[in-house]
Amino acid sequence: MPTALDRPTERPADARGRVAELRAVRAQAVAGPSARATEAQHAKGKLTARERIELLVDPGSFHEVEQLRRHRATGFGLEAKRPYTDGVITGWGMVEGRTVFVYAHDFRIFGALRKAYGGAYIVMESQSIGADLTYAWPTNETAVMGAEGAANVTFRRQIANAEDPEAARAHMVKEYKSELMHPYYAAERGLVDDVIDPAGTREVLIKSLAMLRTKHADLPPRKHGNQPQ
Repeated sequence: MPTALDRPTERPADARGRVAELRAVRAQAVAGPSARATEAQHAKGKLTARERIELLVDPGSFHEVEQLRRHRATGFGLEAKRPYTDGVITGWGMVEGRTVFVYAHDFRIFGALRKAYGGAYIVMESQSIGADLTYAWPTNETAVMGAEGAANVTFRRQIANAEDPEAARAHMVKEYKSELMHPYYAAERGLVDDVIDPAGTREVLIKSLAMLRTKHADLPPRKHGNQPQ
């Protein structure tokens, strides 16, 4: 996935050329990996990350940051895939005139990321780090780890002693997914406050922000880079 700055051409020396280069780079970042990837997303009835954000915030209020960020990983062939934004659109905007900070995974890059496993659940604005309200869409998966890893750890003895270990593993993975890896299980245990219809996200957010408008919290001085839980 080559990008504008990866091209082995000499960069323009004059200011006009540099500005034109910047505009080309930003246009590439907004366009995403390819028109085909965008068409495939729309064909599934899904919106791109920026389209979802535009529906959420007040019109014209979103200001994107870190648009030109790219990873530096070299394993698993990632050195050949260095898209702008690194697959996450971040920034701030307004919802009913109130400033909110937003991030959305771009499903066209590195696959669909709707999962909150282990530490990822904690750091993605969970109640564990002080989030006032946490909502999930019906497509969300919240769990300690992925189904394959969980099955190998939790049911390793049953799998090892089974007549057909691979069939037993497949059964355990399927059972783990159906019973534990859905947002309703997370809601039952208070890991999320509610499971909401994606189409109603903006309305839910507006009501939540209105409820929290007068909230005031005095926090103790921060002494640790990683707060103990």
